[in-house]
Amino acid sequence: MSKIDLKMRLQNLMFPDGIFYDRENDRVRTFRINALFAPIPEIARVLKGQKKGETINFDNFSYMVGDVGFEPTTPCL
Repeated sequence: MSKIDLKMRLQNLMFPDGIFYDRENDRVRTFRINALFAPIPEIARVLKGQKKGETINFDNFSYMVGDVGFEPTTPCL
């Protein structure tokens, strides 16, 4: 696989609807990003201002995981 093929696959993974150039505002735009990458701006916002070695309050990220987890609950035997 060539470097360009790899870059195109990565771009399609991150931006499934493609990337568009907004000539009027001179910006690159996309309508949707892959859900896997969606939390990154929120994580960056929460971590902004954190200094190296400071404790991170992970309660700020708790809403990103469902209440029950990924597997269905099983009744006790």
